Amino acid sequence: MSSMCSSYSNITLGNGEEVSFDKAIDDSMIDLQTGINEIHVIARNLLTMDERDEDYDVIKPAFDNLDTLVKEACICLKDLTKICKQVIPKKPKSSTQQLLA
Repeated sequence: MSSMCSSYSNITLGNGEEVSFDKAIDDSMIDLQTGINEIHVIARNLLTMDERDEDYDVIKPAFDNLDTLVKEACICLKDLTKICKQVIPKKPKSSTQQLLA
């Protein structure tokens, strides 16, 4: 499903690629939703591992995977902020600055 954002606005991604605002937002949200779903599954698995009294060697790798995904999600959220910031227009000059110009 396509978003209702303006498809006329192009933004630049961190890798220098220029894409439509729609595509950047939609791709970011897909990445976040996929990551959150994986985090949810791992967190539930950690709970069942604990209930089964699994040992450190079983639980720790699962936790490490969860930790990595949480860090990646944080990066995705920061990237989303950078994407959205690009469509904010420049702040207008104040009336005092306009009179002095």
